[in-house]
Amino acid sequence: MKEPSDPTTPSLARVYADQGHLQKAALIYQRLMEAAPECREYASALETIENQLSREPGMEEEAVLAKRLCTWIELALGVESIERLRTIHSARKA
Repeated sequence: MKEPSDPTTPSLARVYADQGHLQKAALIYQRLMEAAPECREYASALETIENQLSREPGMEEEAVLAKRLCTWIELALGVESIERLRTIHSARKA
């Protein structure tokens, strides 16, 4: 049986986070958010993990804030794209 090459599931992210593999969990949540930018659960989980990472040695506050800002911008652009597609779809139905 072949293993999936890119297992990005919320369950795996939670397992990684519970086991203390916060970087791996954060990476999975980022990928999940790229696929489903409207999902607030993923954004909330990523924020929690980033807060935990920011308390770890070597992680400066500015780096965490910059990363959050980039994530927020990516999410905002994704939601905007979804709304545009919905508008186009609605216009075609009419």
